[in-house]
Amino acid sequence: MSVRAIKRIHEEGGLYIKIPDSISDVRNYYGTFFCKVLNHFNKDKNLVRKINESARFESNWMNNHVLLSCHPLTEKYGFVKEDYIELLFESIEKQKRKWFRREIEEIPIFPQRIIEDLDFVPK
Repeated sequence: MSVRAIKRIHEEGGLYIKIPDSISDVRNYYGTFFCKVLNHFNKDKNLVRKINESARFESNWMNNHVLLSCHPLTEKYGFVKEDYIELLFESIEKQKRKWFRREIEEIPIFPQRIIEDLDFVPK
């Protein structure tokens, strides 16, 4: 399972959304999320379009942000400041060092259940 989130898009040096509070415990992992982008809402919380595409998103743990600037889906669907997007955070990438190599492991987020972190409840 995973974390379903509807988050407002912010802009300060680039477009981003805040990482859901329910995921903030996984800070010890490097910041690549595997998500499914479900819907795009405008600033008035009206559905703009259904998306339903999987994507990888880099994060900035220092600021607790998921970065949207320069992402292909941002350009494709025209995400802008103050809009909202609905995502399903499915897993996070964990990087480990073994000797001189880095190993990457995909860790499911809340594999037994779905947690919701919604800025609003869609109609």
